[in-house]
Amino acid sequence: MTESSEVVQKIAEMTENLEPMPPIAAKVMEIVGDPDTSCEMLAAVIARDPVIASKVLSLSNTPYYRRVESITSLNMAVMILGFGTIQSLVLTISVGILFGRSRRAEIISRIWEHSVATALISEILGKRLSLPNQERYYIAGLLHDVGKLVFCKSFPDRYREVLRKSHQEGIAGFEAERGEFGFDHTQVGKAVLEKWYLPEDYHGPAANHHDLANLEATEIISPLVHVADCIAHDIVGHDDETTRSPDPAARQRLGLEEVDITDITAENREVVLGNLHLMVCS
Repeated sequence: MTESSEVVQKIAEMTENLEPMPPIAAKVMEIVGDPDTSCEMLAAVIARDPVIASKVLSLSNTPYYRRVESITSLNMAVMILGFGTIQSLVLTISVGILFGRSRRAEIISRIWEHSVATALISEILGKRLSLPNQERYYIAGLLHDVGKLVFCKSFPDRYREVLRKSHQEGIAGFEAERGEFGFDHTQVGKAVLEKWYLPEDYHGPAANHHDLANLEATEIISPLVHVADCIAHDIVGHDDETTRSPDPAARQRLGLEEVDITDITAENREVVLGNLHLMVCS
């Protein structure tokens, strides 16, 4: 979507006072890509924040991540789960904490549950399609609706009205957002990820998961997150959200048939729901 200078200015004002990416998460994302980083170095960075460190250990022992033995230290978690998974956990915890402090906690909670579910399904799709760096898809799914979180935190009452209108009138949430604000969460989300200096890989899914028309022919990550987003709505679903089928072009880009979407949803419904509460509330 082409943005007018007025829209760009409004989004800039809206995100001006947004808290930065939590320092531990930013540092973890920085050093994970450094080939000289050791398990001990990564564990030491995480240990600087006792809250995040304890939550990483807790999540490492949930059924979704735990391998065989109980994980009892950060060093052990890093060695067993690997850098990519630890990065995903730290980002999940950090962003959850960042947006968890809100007077509209119930709306934030619903959006965050959907975001984590989309992250899990994005990773599952990455594995099913044998794509490399599957944690990349987890993070893209996790952050795809970060613009909604910013809307909710900045304008809680107006955003509640947006959700009500979307549900009662049967229109897409992003269309209701445009009607209320003049822009939508995909534009805000892209601006937030740019402000946080996150890799461009994550900007595209945040900006394009509702509009795939102008993607490059080889891009996979935005169509994958779009499909995961639809499956997450089906699995988690809330009364103020509309379940929709994936765009056929996105599905075909991934080499998936309608029956594959049905199978993936059925096969992973219990996995996602069984781990979602632990991951959101740990």
